[in-house]
Amino acid sequence: MRNSKAKKLLKKINEQKTYYRAMSDEKLQAQTEILRKKIANNEDEEAIIVEAFAVVREASYRVLKMFHTDEQVLGGLVLYEGYVAEMKTGEGKSLVATLPLYLKALTMGRSFLITTNGYLAKRDKERIGPVYEWLSLSVSDSSAVENETKSLVEQRKIGYGGDIIYTSNGEFGFDFLIDGLADSPENRFMPELTFALLDEVDEILIDTAQTPLIISGNPKVQSNYFDVSHRFVQTLRIKQDYEMDDEGENVWLTEKGIEKAKHYFSVDNLLGLPYFSLYQHVILALKAEHTIRKDKDYLVEDGEVKLLSRKDGRILEGSSLQSGLHQAVQTKEGAKGTPESQTISSVTYQNLFRQFRQLSGMSGTAKVAEPEFIGTYNLPVKK
Repeated sequence: MRNSKAKKLLKKINEQKTYYRAMSDEKLQAQTEILRKKIANNEDEEAIIVEAFAVVREASYRVLKMFHTDEQVLGGLVLYEGYVAEMKTGEGKSLVATLPLYLKALTMGRSFLITTNGYLAKRDKERIGPVYEWLSLSVSDSSAVENETKSLVEQRKIGYGGDIIYTSNGEFGFDFLIDGLADSPENRFMPELTFALLDEVDEILIDTAQTPLIISGNPKVQSNYFDVSHRFVQTLRIKQDYEMDDEGENVWLTEKGIEKAKHYFSVDNLLGLPYFSLYQHVILALKAEHTIRKDKDYLVEDGEVKLLSRKDGRILEGSSLQSGLHQAVQTKEGAKGTPESQTISSVTYQNLFRQFRQLSGMSGTAKVAEPEFIGTYNLPVKK
């Protein structure tokens, strides 16, 4: 959206202040249904934007005692058009979000507000949600348990049933995978992915873009190769028995290392199909020993291996390395073992958020990542 167009719309929205301030509560609340009819009749979009923003502005004033500033309205217009708005913490991002979320819920049937953690989603839903409810829209929190007697699917249907849905990127991602594994339409709960407004958008779409979300299951037969493979790799010497790349991210056996493994395990063809599982475990033990680093990639706490975020060093509770690598690290550390797992379903955040028909986002540092936003998601940044 060009600045001139945004300022023109702002001027018109400001001109509506007196008109809507004079309305009774009942008449102002009735504007939601009036707007629905105008949208259904394909009336002028600019006029609808002006009316909807002015309605939300006044409703926020009556419910929250907060009236959007001109800068906040301009931010709302940018978000409505599908841009990333550079807004710093303290500039009222939660209030700004009410403007596009309300109108997108009317024009697209539903809108999502996605944050970086469940606490923020719950907080914003409780703090800002009353504005939408006052305007006759339903609001839901995907993580909320409304009724403990209901099944998980029933609870999720409630959590994703609002006109406006508050959720976190992690919660939404795993629910997306779970929904995709449903064995019947009746057990699906995820609504159509229409419009999503992402808070701290650079953290979600850039920093964790290639992070895979994974649902795992346990294989029927658990391996007993972890201990013996770990003991074997302790005998290996770098440059002779194994090599690593310059980044220290990949490791492999040399020809001499393979011969050493054949002798150690008393097998004639380590790379043959009958010994494929053994070979896999040797490589897992090599990776655990030389590429997964203690106090950088994980720590051991109360006898358990816990993964760390490479970005900020925080513990990633509930996360584990996949395809047996976590068990190999546990063996290396002599830590509590967990069942070996295999991937059932996975998706990266980048592919996940491409499922939405339209995205927009807010962040205090978005401008520096604009080339990535445009190249990956076609999301320009507006300050």
